[in-house]
Amino acid sequence: MKPAFPRKLIFRIFGPLSMDEPESTLTREQRYTYLQRLFIAVMTIAVLLPLAVTSTLGFLQYRNLFARETDDKLRLDAQSAKQSFEFHIEETLSTMVVVAGGYEYGELFDQVALEDL
Repeated sequence: MKPAFPRKLIFRIFGPLSMDEPESTLTREQRYTYLQRLFIAVMTIAVLLPLAVTSTLGFLQYRNLFARETDDKLRLDAQSAKQSFEFHIEETLSTMVVVAGGYEYGELFDQVALEDL
């Protein structure tokens, strides 16, 4: 026994054509209506299927590209911040080396002398 749901759906879409009836019992209008609806259904599928596949592939490619671009930007921002911190630390260290080399050890412990520097 065949399921009734798909058969009813097909008949609702394509019209009053019954598979049990021989073709000769159908009127010319019924055959024309059936062929017209069949043609529209096939053409709709022929247009929508490639559109759906292309849209899906485009979406997946764009999502991957967007993720890569985001990762690259975050990586670049992190490298830039790292270089900025390293530069600041090196600059502070070189200033400390210059100050430590230009003054006596005892002078660096004097709070008033440090404030003047």
